[in-house]
Amino acid sequence: MNRGRTLLAVVLLIVGAATFAPCVHAAEQEKPKQEHVSEATRLANGDVEKAEEEGTAAFKHSTSVRFIAKLTGLSLDNAYWLCVLGNFAIIAGVIGWALKKNLPSAFRNRTASIQQAMAEARAASEDANRRLADIESRLSRLDTEIAEMRSAAEKEGAAEEERHGRRQAMSPAALRRGVIRAPTTR
Repeated sequence: MNRGRTLLAVVLLIVGAATFAPCVHAAEQEKPKQEHVSEATRLANGDVEKAEEEGTAAFKHSTSVRFIAKLTGLSLDNAYWLCVLGNFAIIAGVIGWALKKNLPSAFRNRTASIQQAMAEARAASEDANRRLADIESRLSRLDTEIAEMRSAAEKEGAAEEERHGRRQAMSPAALRRGVIRAPTTR
């Protein structure tokens, strides 16, 4: 019920402003152009405060403010402040409504993008850890392979030394008979 009253008040303010805006506009057009020139001249001369006061006074005594004062029974100054607060409430309400409408989806989208980025980072980290473990295991096997190659080379070297020693121990006559054939070079 309270929301309905607020909505009704906002609608009445908008309708009232829309109804009396042409009257205010027509009244402003009826003013002689000499006042606009004098206001511009005053602004150029640096009398900004006085020009602002005159603008405020024009709004305080506008048709819409007088209508609100007559409708509510308030004084002209109080009706002016009611209109200022009403304008502020309308603008703040529109901004609040727009934020309430758009921010949740923006936050949801941002949260989803952050979660997706975190998942991608987690997957990249797991991939990097897997590759690191693979490289470390290859390095540990490399030490073993090098040790195996060394031992195989040492065994082959020892066997070659033994064969070479046997060949030198045999007489050349035994070599000629073919007991032990000399290795042929290709």
